[in-house]
Parts: sequence; C-alpha cells; structure tokens
Amino acid sequence: MTDSVEQSPSLEDGYLRIANELFDAILRFGFTHRQQSVLLAVIRKTYGYGKKRDDISAAQIGELCGIARNHVTEALKDLEAMGVIEKWDGQYGCVIGINKRHKEWYRLGAGRPAKKAPPRAETPDPPEITDEEPSAPVKPVKRGNPGAAKFKARFDEFWDTFAYKHGKTRAMKAWMAVCGAAKADADLAALAGEILRAAEIEARRRPTLVATGRTPIYPEGWLSQRRWEDEGLLSWGQWSPEEQAFVDVFNANIGDLCPQVADWTEKRSELTKVAAAGKMTLEKWGAFWRYVRDRCEFGFAVSYEWFLRRENFAAVADGQYQREAA
Repeated sequence: MTDSVEQSPSLEDGYLRIANELFDAILRFGFTHRQQSVLLAVIRKTYGYGKKRDDISAAQIGELCGIARNHVTEALKDLEAMGVIEKWDGQYGCVIGINKRHKEWYRLGAGRPAKKAPPRAETPDPPEITDEEPSAPVKPVKRGNPGAAKFKARFDEFWDTFAYKHGKTRAMKAWMAVCGAAKADADLAALAGEILRAAEIEARRRPTLVATGRTPIYPEGWLSQRRWEDEGLLSWGQWSPEEQAFVDVFNANIGDLCPQVADWTEKRSELTKVAAAGKMTLEKWGAFWRYVRDRCEFGFAVSYEWFLRRENFAAVADGQYQREAA
C-alpha cells in the first residue's frame, strides 16, 4: 500500500494579494501581537477573497487567529481608533475594511504624526483655543495675521455641526493642518463646505454607532484621517444606484406579501449590498420575488430584512415555505 503524501500548499487553493508598501507598513508599525494577529485575520478574510471589505464576526476572526472573541472585539476597537481599519454595522458582525492610507495610522497614546507646517506667509497662525468655558479669555490674534479670524469662523461652524465637542484645541490644530493650505477664500469655502456636509452626516449617524456599542471618533481624529472623504460615510443615509435598483425590483414583484421598502436604514443598506453583490442578476431576483409572492405562504409577518438574511433566503429558496398544491 502506498503511503499517503501530504499535499503542499498551492496557489490554486487561494492566495493573498497585497501591496508590498502596505505589508511593509504593517510590519514596522509596532502593533501589539494581538492587534497584528487580528489585522492579518481581517486581511485574510478580505484580500484573501479578492474583496476590499467583508461582513465578518468577531468569532470568525477569533477562530482564524486563535484569540478569544472578547479580545478580538477589543483589538478591533483599537485598530479602528488608530485609523487602521474602517467598520460599519453588518448582518453577521461588522463590515470591515483596511484603510490603505497607512500614513494616516497613529499609535494610541502617541499623538498624531507631525505634519509639515504651511509657509507662514500663506497660512496665518490660528488663535489659541482652550476647552474652558466660553467666558474664558482667548489669546489675541497675532498682529500681521488678519486671516486668522476667517479660519476660526469656519472652524466654529464645523465644531457646532460635528456636535461631538471633545478636545477643542486639538481639533482646531487639525482643522488648520487641513484647511491652512487654502490660499484663496474660494478654496477655503469649497473645502469647508465639503467638510461640513460630511460632518453633518457623521452627526446624524453617531447615535447608531453608540447604540451598536461602537466608540464615536473625536473631531481631531476625524479631521486628521480625512474621514469626510470616506465613501461609506458619504453614502450613509441614501441608497446607491445599485441598491435602489435592487429595492425597485423587490417592490415591483413582491406584491402585498410584505410592506414595500421606502426609507433607507443602515441595516437595510448592508443587507442590500450583500445581496446585490451576489451571483443573481436583477432579472433572477425579480423571478425569485414573484415565486415568493405566488407560491409561498408564511404563518408570521415577513419583511424585506427577513428575506435577505442568509439563512432565511436559503430556506425560502429550498422550498420550505412553498404552498401545498390544492
């Protein structure tokens, strides 16, 4: 009898494709062992399947890297706070992706990396702002910097719009680092307007973050990490064209079996993203919803969200709720 030979690992069974620059940044950043293990597990679950992000549970990550679930959750919070990963609520856990802009990462407790100051002639020094009561004296604007009041006024708009008032002095410095390069009033107005629109979205979604146990980001970190450019944030609160098309197919074919989908919610959006990204075309989804409408019956109230949960979709597709022939 021939002895069995263990097959060596093969690329045909899957492989990771990651930029050397990003992997080098991970190696030299100085993560703790637990943080690095969890980060590599996230990369395995995303890049390992050719995805930028995926809906992953802490238990899945813990099983992959041999770390207890509560320690995984703690490490994920650290990685998010450091700007290394980005998280959204998911169907099975959290939708997690790597922030590839590794120069934005920073170590907890170490402060932000120093940034090169703009030329003094072009960027006025901001007035010093403290976290004291409004009646506390403010350091006068330096002579020769008449534009400082302009930058402070736009910062005050951001401070009120962001509505998470922690670390005002540090937030003001981050604001100046971001907006200080605006040489003309029009440039400052355009950039500030873009930031304010995103800050308003961040303020609206913050209660959802808190309700799901996530820690809101402070204004300093939000500015330093340029969160106003995040696609996930900018699309929060509205259907993407792909999601809207998917919802329209559902509404057009489900009939009176369950309520029509109208309002956007974060949970609906995540479920829709997962379903729309699958192998089924919109035409096949339409046929599926018609099958559900005409040939299935349920002894309980059903909803759009219920149908899109993986286990429920599989049960319906397998015919578990198919109406018996008369």
